Amino acid sequence: MKKSISFILAATWEHKNHVLLLKAINYLNFSQNFRIKLFCTGHQTQHNVFLENTAKELEIDDLYVHLGVVEELELFSLYQSAQLVVVPTLYEAGSFPLMESMLMGIPVICSNVTSLPETIGNSHFVFDPHDHEKLGQLIIEMLTHPEARKNNIENSMKMSNRLLSNNSLDIIDSIYSELSESVKLQQD
Repeated sequence: MKKSISFILAATWEHKNHVLLLKAINYLNFSQNFRIKLFCTGHQTQHNVFLENTAKELEIDDLYVHLGVVEELELFSLYQSAQLVVVPTLYEAGSFPLMESMLMGIPVICSNVTSLPETIGNSHFVFDPHDHEKLGQLIIEMLTHPEARKNNIENSMKMSNRLLSNNSLDIIDSIYSELSESVKLQQD
C-alpha cells in the first residue's frame, strides 16, 4: 500500500536534511516493503540536483516529488492532505512547519535538534537526524498505528495551547512580516 507524507520546507538547503528522508523512504520501500510518496515544497537551491540524483541512485525517484514554491492556499491544502509532516532538519532556530502542523492538528515528527524537542514537547515524536532506519520505523508507527496518531495530535493540541497562551504566534507573525518586508525591499 502506498502512503504519502508531506515535508514542508523553505528551500532545499543541505541542512534541511532531505537526504535523511530519501534514505528513510529507501529503507521503508526495500527493507520493510512499505511504499511512501514524499511531497516537498519550497525554493529549489543548487542542492536540489544532488537530491534528485540521490533519489535516482536509491531507485526511489518515482516516490520523491518536489513541487517548488506553492501559493498559500495550495500549501494549506497540502498540509490538510498530509498523513504526516516530517521535519528532519540538522539545525534550526525554530520551525514554522512544525508549529503550523501542530496548530492545524496534522501529525508531525521532528529531529531532536535545538528548540524542536521543546516545541513538540514529547520525546516520542522526535528522532536523531542521522538515523534513517529509526526515522523509518517512527514513520511506519505514525502511519499505521491509530493510537500513535491520536497521541501525536493530542500532544500537538496541548502544545499549541501553550504557543497561543504565551503570545508565541504574535511574535512569529511579527518576525515573518518583517522578513517578508525585507525581502520585498531587496527585490525592489
